[in-house]
Amino acid sequence: ARRPPGRERVRQQPDLDPLFVRSELERRGLVERVGGRDALGRLIEAVPTAANIALYVEILQARTADRRALRAAAEIVRAVRAGTPALVDAAAASLERGRRGAHVAHVADVAAQIDDEIAGRRTVVQIPKFPGLSETSLLFPGTVAVLTGSGGTSKSVLLAEIVWRLFLSGTPVALLALESGAAFHFRRMQAQMAECADLTSPVWTAEHADKAHAHLAAVEETSKLLEAGEVVQSVEETPTPDVLLAWLRANRGRRVLIIDPITKIDASNDYGHIGRAQARFLRVAQKIVCAADNSLILVNHPPAGMKALPGQMAGSKSLQDLADTNLSLVAHAPATCPIHEAMGVTSAAHNRTLYATKIRSGRNPGRQLALWFNGATLCHEERGWKQETR
Repeated sequence: ARRPPGRERVRQQPDLDPLFVRSELERRGLVERVGGRDALGRLIEAVPTAANIALYVEILQARTADRRALRAAAEIVRAVRAGTPALVDAAAASLERGRRGAHVAHVADVAAQIDDEIAGRRTVVQIPKFPGLSETSLLFPGTVAVLTGSGGTSKSVLLAEIVWRLFLSGTPVALLALESGAAFHFRRMQAQMAECADLTSPVWTAEHADKAHAHLAAVEETSKLLEAGEVVQSVEETPTPDVLLAWLRANRGRRVLIIDPITKIDASNDYGHIGRAQARFLRVAQKIVCAADNSLILVNHPPAGMKALPGQMAGSKSLQDLADTNLSLVAHAPATCPIHEAMGVTSAAHNRTLYATKIRSGRNPGRQLALWFNGATLCHEERGWKQETR
């Protein structure tokens, strides 16, 4: 049988990258037959490639080493409780053998972490006004969290509120604004503190100058604190993985770091493949935040042209796999739902639902947190965890 035209040209291409595949399909007029450029882009991002093989191997090595160390640590605990020195020595030898692999957790390291947690030196940061969100371990030390949501779901607004509330409660925090600029985010925070969404509107401020000045005067002191603390930042360079990593290193003295959004990462050095750029960034970012016990939050968007679903995000699968916590914020029409409370079950109205699709260090992944977003103040109010339906 005769091979399709162009087969030999593809076979002779030593490095099949996304640009070559797309150009070859366009040359042969087959782009629409595979679903168009958007479908091709989603396919390229979703399918594992040899370009990411080092990352996949690293993940497997880390998971294998962790499992070996955990088994050895459990054996040591059992042997100590049983009072059998021989078993303790054998388990310690097993742990030493596992130590030769990469990313092996040591008993001494775990003990030091537990001591720090007991002494209050290593804690999960509690978010003022958001106890339910705090339960997701969004701000667990040494972790990466991803917050996903379509445009208009108020995810950036929610994080802006979290930033200034954390800062005013004494938690060092910084937000890197890759979209709309630092001044835009800072003005939004001022509007939240003044409980006046109109402050973000140039038309309203021009027509209500006296009211605008009065609102700004009311939050002037806290605004100056936020400015002095440099809580909202931007970068002048193109946000390549290396530039973002440099920002992380420069701010690792801050307990909480936020990049909004990670989808603005520049992928020009990765054949335009945002997944590769994100994977390159994450491999090093995780080591930085683990070493400094930071909490890193990455704002993400659903894949272009696709309906937003909980847990669905743009870029590489590694962004979803490597993150310790995955949260998805969905906006919807006001609705009433059953809510768990200490004294039982009640009902509450909400217009936002936060899906906790993955909680590496938290409890009960898969739960849904009901929120109410007030468009007049740009602030959110927790209504509680939804009752699970079976």
